[in-house]
Amino acid sequence: MGELKEFSLYRDRATVCIAPRDLGNVDKGIFQFLETKLLSYVPSFRGVPVAISKVRRLRNTGRILHDQPEVHLEVEADFLVFSPSVGDTIVGEVVNVAYDH
Repeated sequence: MGELKEFSLYRDRATVCIAPRDLGNVDKGIFQFLETKLLSYVPSFRGVPVAISKVRRLRNTGRILHDQPEVHLEVEADFLVFSPSVGDTIVGEVVNVAYDH
């Protein structure tokens, strides 16, 4: 199998908003927040993040801003980003065809 040059690994820092309901399991809240960033184009990555790994908190404490109920935490994570170039040939298999896709 050849090199998958359509994929890149990016390390990024972000401020994550943890809802009050997730304060009992902060790591779950962090992952749920970061998961919303998957499968959508991110201009700074010049591609579409498809996976997250190596998530870590940069501090053990967070901030509550103004009258917002969320706790804001600084985190760092690795993102696997799909970012093919114009002219690349992508080899794959179609597994589903639908009228609305």
